This record gives sequence, structure tokens and C-alpha cells, in this order.
Amino acid sequence: MMNMNDLEDLPVLHGRAIILLEDDDLQDAIAGMKSSDHVVSAQVSRVIETVPARPVDGVYIKRRRLIWLFVAGVLFLVVIILGISFGLSVDSSQQLEPVSSSSFSLPATIEKFATSLPDYTQSALQKELLNANYSGAYWFMYDEWDNEHEFSPQSPQGKAWKWLVSDKGLSSRSLSDITLRFALATFYYATNGPNWKNNTNWLTSEDVCSWFCVSQNTQIPHSYSDYLDYCQRSGFSQLLLSDNGLIGSIPLELALLTDLNVVKVGSNALYGDISDILWASWSGARALEFQFNYNLTGTLPSVIGEFSNLMFLNIQANRFYGTLPSQIGRLSALWLFTAPQNEFTGSIPREIGRMKSLQSFVVAENALTSSIPTSIGRLFNMYAFDVGMNQLTGSIPFQIEDCMNLLSFRVLSNALTGSIPVTASRLTRLQALLLNNNTLMGSLPSELGGLESLFDLDVSSNAQITGTLPSELDQLAKLTNLRVFDTNISGSVPSGVCNAFLAQNVVSNILIDCDQVDCDCNCTCG
Repeated sequence: MMNMNDLEDLPVLHGRAIILLEDDDLQDAIAGMKSSDHVVSAQVSRVIETVPARPVDGVYIKRRRLIWLFVAGVLFLVVIILGISFGLSVDSSQQLEPVSSSSFSLPATIEKFATSLPDYTQSALQKELLNANYSGAYWFMYDEWDNEHEFSPQSPQGKAWKWLVSDKGLSSRSLSDITLRFALATFYYATNGPNWKNNTNWLTSEDVCSWFCVSQNTQIPHSYSDYLDYCQRSGFSQLLLSDNGLIGSIPLELALLTDLNVVKVGSNALYGDISDILWASWSGARALEFQFNYNLTGTLPSVIGEFSNLMFLNIQANRFYGTLPSQIGRLSALWLFTAPQNEFTGSIPREIGRMKSLQSFVVAENALTSSIPTSIGRLFNMYAFDVGMNQLTGSIPFQIEDCMNLLSFRVLSNALTGSIPVTASRLTRLQALLLNNNTLMGSLPSELGGLESLFDLDVSSNAQITGTLPSELDQLAKLTNLRVFDTNISGSVPSGVCNAFLAQNVVSNILIDCDQVDCDCNCTCG
């Protein structure tokens, strides 16, 4: 029989005595507890639980321990099996989450930005990351790579991405700022940025407005604080990197800069196509200048007709090809169209007559054919017209008389026929009239003496021009260049022309056929 001392040695759980008693001991145990100092909690309805009579010995305890050990072992095996299965599934799909040695985590905006990138950018990035054994849904969620899978990108996009996510201030940047920095970084790596002549502040944590030649504007105050204020208020709008040692192709990511309205990257070594994606992204541009890169290629797309704000287009000295789209006639704001030294073919669109703001149209040294459109007579603001060194035919349209502001008319080295239009004498502001190397005929109109501003007159290499040099040329007081060789002109150089050279104290630059024309002022035989 159990006595009170035995009861005190029993285990206690939450203040309750857990007692295993045989039926015979029940009454004595209760009586003993009542006579002791133990207090039975009123909140417990039964503190003593009767159980079927059985011997309390070590066999029962061992059995319970074995059961618990068995259950624990089974649970451990289940956990191991599940872990192995999960690891195999991740490995099979190549969806490896990167291991970072830091606690730095990318902001939520980076996921939104990454998933909004155009397909061509995501494709370039995923290709790089796949080569590094990282791909899948989490390719954009790393900040640094572990040693086993070090990310060493080769593409401009990959390099730009690695730079972007290494920015510890990324969490404080807006989505638009992240987009801007990524696009500029891609352009930097695509065009040999580390070796530019000047790359001050590029790819630093500084505001992009402080990066060299980004969004500068000469019309705003020149103080640095005022400049930053302008740039930050107006948004990123200008990329001015002419003659800065750029080498490479223009990446499509530049199209992410939706506010970009001035691109000046002339006199570098850029090459490759300017794609339709880039052209379309510049529909709001005011100035596009790619001159003297020599190896930029592509066509002028018809979408260019939608560039309602475009004022300057300069693609001189490259390898653009195809025809000049008729849609250029819709460029009502365009001042300068400069596209010489390319590979354009076809005709000059007659629609250019609609370009009411046009001041300069230069397409020399291409392979253009057909005739000069008569619609040029509607270009009242034009001061320069240069279609020299093409394959143009037909005559010089008399409608040029309406281009009253014309300063330079250059149609040299074509296959033009007909006579020199008398109406050209109305162009009183004209300074250069270059008609050489054609098949023009007839005599020099005496009315040319009325071109009071003319300093350069060249009709050489037109074998069918006949007659004499008009005495009215005496009136050309500013004339410094007169070339009439390789023609059938005869007679003598008017004395007034020689006097004009002497009055200006300039070296005579009169080139004649000496066996046909007499000269008293040190003329040169052509």
C-alpha cells in the first residue's frame, strides 16, 4: 500500500500530482492527502485518475519510450525524403536561388522593373545568366554571386544589370530612375564607355544630371545648381556625346528613355543598324545627329513623318541606304535635313515642297536619280540646297526664283541638261552658284550680273555652254571664285571682274581655258 511519503515523490505537471494507483490504494491515498499539508486546486475536478490495476514496473516505461523513439525516427525519415525530392526538382529546372554573403535585399521596384523590360533585353540577360547557371523566375533577385556561380557578364545588358543591382542606394530610387540608369549604363558598356575621352561621373551613384554631357542645355543658366534643377525638373531629355571616342553599336535599350528628345553622337566610331525600334522611340525628338560615324547603317523609316517636333536631322557620312521616304514632307518643323555621303537611291520626293520650315536640304554624294522636283519653289525659307554628286537628270527648275532667301545652290556633278534659268537672277542673296560637271547648254545669262552677293560662280565642265563672259559680271563686287574652264566660252575676262579681285585684296581665283579666253589679272589655266 502507498503511503504519503511515496505520494510526495511522484512527478508534478503544472502543479498537479500525477498518480498511478491501484484500486485498493484509492481510499487510503485520499485520506492521507486530507491529513497532510497538500492543497488540492479547486480548478481541477479530478486530480487522481484511476487506471486498471496493473503492475507499475520498468517494462511499461521502456515500452512507451520505444514507441516514441519509433515515431520520431519515422518523422525524421519523412523530412529527409522531402528535402531530397525538393532539391532534385530545383536542380532539374535550373531554378537556383543565388546565395548572398550579405543581408542586402533588392527593393520591390526591381522586380517590377525587371518584368517590364522588353523581350530583347530580357532575352540578353537570361542568356547571360543561364551561362552562369542562374535562370528562371528569380534571375533578377540577386545582389552578388557566390564563388561557385560568379556572374561575369559579357553583354552590355548583363554588365549594366550587374552594375545596377550593386547600387546600395537602389532601394531609395524610383522606377523611372532605375530605368534611366540601366538604359544609360547599357549604352555606356555598348559604346566602350571606359575608354571615352570624357566619362566623368558615369556609372557613379551621382544623379545622372551630373554625368558628363547628359541633358545639358546651353539655353539655361550656367550655374551648376541651376543646371541640376533644370535637368531634374525637365527629366532626362538630352544625350550630347559628339566627338567623345564612342565605339560600338547603339543598343536598343536607349529606347527605354521615353523623354529623350536630343541625341547628338556625331564624330565617333559607331556602327551597325539604327533599328526601327530606336527610330520609333525618338518620335518626339527635336534633334538627331549621327554625322561622321561612317559605318552607321539602316534606312530612314516612314515613321519619321510622325516626328512633328524634329528640327535637325544630320546623318552625314555614314552608310544609310534605300530611298528617301515621301513622309519627310510631313516634317513641318524641320530646319535642317543633312544626309550627304550615304548610299541613298531613288528620287528626291516632291513632298519636300511641304516642308515650310526647311532651311537646308543637303543630300550630296549619294546615288539619287530622276529630276529636281519643281516643288522646291515653295521652300521660301531655304538658304542651302545641295544635291551635287548624284545621278540627277532633267533641267534646273525655273521655280528656284521663289527661293528668295537662298544663299547656296549646288547641283554639281550630275547629268543635268538645259540652260541656266534667267530667273536665277532674282536670288539677290545668293552667294554660291555651283553648276559644274553637268551637260548644261546655252550662254551665261547677262542677268547673273544682278547677283550682288555672289562670290562663287562655277560653270566649268559643261562643254555645251557657249558665248562670251557677260560684261555685266563687272557688277559682282564680291566675286572671289570664277571657274569657266572646259566650256566653249570665248572672249575675255571683263576688266571689272579683275578690278573686283584687286579691290578685295584677294588672290585671283579665275580658272579659264587660256586658249579661248584672254585675261589681264593673273588668271589660271584650267
